[in-house]
Amino acid sequence: MPLKAAIRALEDVADEIGRIESAEEPNGAVDAAPPPQSGEKSVSSSRQPRKDGSQKSTGGIVTFDDHAAYTNAPLRPILYELRSRVLGLDGLLRQGEQCTAGRRIAYKIPGSKIFLEVKVQRAAIVLHLADGRCPDPAGVTEDIPEAHGWGQLKKRITIVRMSDLEAAMPFIEAAYHAHP
Repeated sequence: MPLKAAIRALEDVADEIGRIESAEEPNGAVDAAPPPQSGEKSVSSSRQPRKDGSQKSTGGIVTFDDHAAYTNAPLRPILYELRSRVLGLDGLLRQGEQCTAGRRIAYKIPGSKIFLEVKVQRAAIVLHLADGRCPDPAGVTEDIPEAHGWGQLKKRITIVRMSDLEAAMPFIEAAYHAHP
């Protein structure tokens, strides 16, 4: 496996389950985690593993701005524009916005299910969204396999430039309108 692909896979796993801020040595000593690299923002999970495997909340609050700081500079304005357009669909969506330590931002209509999840990466913004049955002759979306367990989120779109966001908006709007 190429090194970059392996690193990306490990980062995705760490994003999914959260990062551990300190590591316990076999002898019981605790080593502090290394400080973030220059220009890197550390966003850790609000849940930390216990010795028995369960997790406890550490009360950490993650904000949209934390996620924006994590991604690279060219993607930041795209992420803010995406948020503006999503929140512009319905005034109630602001209260349905949920930022997680796994660099994910979920949008749901209050009293309903999530229709859009935004995965913030350093070099891309990945959307997971409900299928709004929007025609896709240009192949903007890809299907998320059922085996991945994404529930109502059936489509994936990767955004790396503003034109990708423009192409994604009809699918986001369709997912919003299709979701009761």
